[in-house]
Amino acid sequence: MNSLKKHLPLAVLALLMAAPRAQACTVCFGNSDDKMSQGMLAGVLVLLLVVLSVLGGFVALFIFLARKAAAAAALEKQSIESKA
Repeated sequence: MNSLKKHLPLAVLALLMAAPRAQACTVCFGNSDDKMSQGMLAGVLVLLLVVLSVLGGFVALFIFLARKAAAAAALEKQSIESKA
């Protein structure tokens, strides 16, 4: 509790001295054509592409495993039929 009382004035001072640009995004103020908004949009798109590429890799892995299992099953069935 003593530590909180000690650091509270510093935290308030830091918030008051912070740059206005760091307090809220430009979209909140209605200026969606600002460079900061365009950078935020670019960052969101890059992260979306990363997530989609990882999910695409999982899909490709499962398709590969399904084809491999189907090929192994067909080979086993052919082997059983040739023995009979």
